[in-house]
Amino acid sequence: MRVAFVTNLAEEVVLRENLLRDMMAAGHEVLACVSHLSGKAAVAEASAIARCQFARLDRTGLSPLGDMAYFIDLVRFMRRERPDVVLNRALKPVVYGSVAARFAGVRGVYSLISGLGSAFLGTHWKHQLLSRVACAFYRAALAGNERVFFQNSDDLGMFLRRRIIRSPQQAVLLGGAGVDLRRFQPVSIPKGGPCFLFVGRLLRDKGVYEYVQAARTLSIKYPGPRFVLIGAADSNPSSASLAEVRAWVEAGFLEWHSCVDDVRPWLAEASVFVLPSYREGSPRAALEAMAMGRPIVTTATPGCRDTVEEGGNGFLVPVGDPHAVAAAMERFVLDPRLLERMGRRSREIACARFDICAVNSAILRTLGLKAGAGARPHPGSAPGPCAVRNAGRVSGFRVNGED
Repeated sequence: MRVAFVTNLAEEVVLRENLLRDMMAAGHEVLACVSHLSGKAAVAEASAIARCQFARLDRTGLSPLGDMAYFIDLVRFMRRERPDVVLNRALKPVVYGSVAARFAGVRGVYSLISGLGSAFLGTHWKHQLLSRVACAFYRAALAGNERVFFQNSDDLGMFLRRRIIRSPQQAVLLGGAGVDLRRFQPVSIPKGGPCFLFVGRLLRDKGVYEYVQAARTLSIKYPGPRFVLIGAADSNPSSASLAEVRAWVEAGFLEWHSCVDDVRPWLAEASVFVLPSYREGSPRAALEAMAMGRPIVTTATPGCRDTVEEGGNGFLVPVGDPHAVAAAMERFVLDPRLLERMGRRSREIACARFDICAVNSAILRTLGLKAGAGARPHPGSAPGPCAVRNAGRVSGFRVNGED
């Protein structure tokens, strides 16, 4: 079968490499439709994974003409390539990709809801209006989907409450984005003062300002800890500016790296992973940190709270509270013995709940694609429940303690 993966940037093709290669291992042809704004390096990597086509997409803009151009490009793409199965990811690809597939006569249309975006977070009337508009677009687009994948139960619950999807049977709940347990192996926590690490786009909604303020506070109290920030500025209006980031670095309490080719050396060098995000579909960077045996400090919000057993492998803090973030980080400074114990528990949770092979296998089964050899459990991963289920019923799986 021919499978089309429609997403915003080529970077997402790289992040979904395991899934796409599992499809190819099962004998299917895979192609991707991504934004023409994708980075050159990411396009090169993505093109080595799947044949890439490009569409005119403005990820954050609200221009009707721009969105119409994107929709036209998608319709042309669907009619030219004639895929048997379409899998959409991200808001605009989900909305316009679903409708374009219907225009082109594609029957097997599926979407992956990996997060709700900033429109669903704010309380300002503009955010409320954007939320209602997004819900209306989602509702119209997803009506033609065979199944819709969700990465956490909170997002699924919201879609059901607002009647964005037609029934619970249309939904499939995945145990997060999953993490490659072979690629992200546990590494001993380095000796010396703790090193705290934030990885993500420098968006307000990711909690970057709370992390920076917490780092500033602790750097005044304690001379030993390091605070590392990895992430690039974004076109999103809520992104921190380069001038702000440079000011943080010049103040002397923070190390910053815009982009890294491989996050694993940085996770190996870190002691604790910190993500004070306002909401996530599934925090991939946190899952990678867990797989490498790092404690987690994150927020008690949808997506994020699924990664932490309070006091077991880390600490949960309220959203938008830099003082709580600092207090949670300070516990590792005052009691370094927590690092090894919580790090081991993080790896155990990653193996039990977030094995990417189990997640990908469930996606392939739902898409009607026979799972290839790459979808078998990874050697060395701990046996445990697979956090994958249909929202209407659970079929032989345990999900976060539920039968």
